[in-house]
Amino acid sequence: MDFRISFKKYNEGFRYYKLNITSNSTGLSPTGLAEFQLIDLNNINIAVNSIHTSSGEATNFELAKAFNNKYVGSDSWQVAATTAWIQCEFNSKVRIKQYNIYADVVPERTPMSWDFLGSNDGST
Repeated sequence: MDFRISFKKYNEGFRYYKLNITSNSTGLSPTGLAEFQLIDLNNINIAVNSIHTSSGEATNFELAKAFNNKYVGSDSWQVAATTAWIQCEFNSKVRIKQYNIYADVVPERTPMSWDFLGSNDGST
């Protein structure tokens, strides 16, 4: 199960974009993603060029794996929790038109609900 969300209206952009996963498909740990992408107005995935932070990562399932353009089981990001977050930080405001979430190969780890947030200070 993969999700692609597009925006019809563009704002001035943000320095921080955060995917706040509020539950996975089973309510059991772990939670994971195969890939997270931020697509700019030129159809380029700019998430790979951001500073990545997260709520955590499981052994052998590091955060960098959510940005490596690989979609196989061992190349996913996972955290040992039912909720999690990933944040991408940029040096200046960037405008995106779409974000993509590619599911973990194990459906039980896949996010079921989330909030997608933009901020210029990383907290509001």
